Amino acid sequence: MTFMDEKKEEQAFLKLEGPLTVYEVTEMRDMLIASMNGSRQMILDLQGVTECDTAGIQLLLSARKKAVRDQKFLRITDCSDSVKQAAERIGINSASIMG
Repeated sequence: MTFMDEKKEEQAFLKLEGPLTVYEVTEMRDMLIASMNGSRQMILDLQGVTECDTAGIQLLLSARKKAVRDQKFLRITDCSDSVKQAAERIGINSASIMG
């Protein structure tokens, strides 16, 4: 998993590339927390995610809950087919991930 983290004022833009599976979620979680703590708004681009499993979907849903709890804005954009398929496998509409 590689990511590009760009910050402008109080907004962070993160673009993920590569797998988002059980093997990457710990690193990804830490990166998301750091970005959320430093920004009021975050845009998370998932177009480059090449593989996703239930752990990846759980991380995305948890990030959304944390943003709401911390009164921050999180927008998830451009879900790749891998993310959409992983969500559908567990009965979640990908639109609910994107918010």
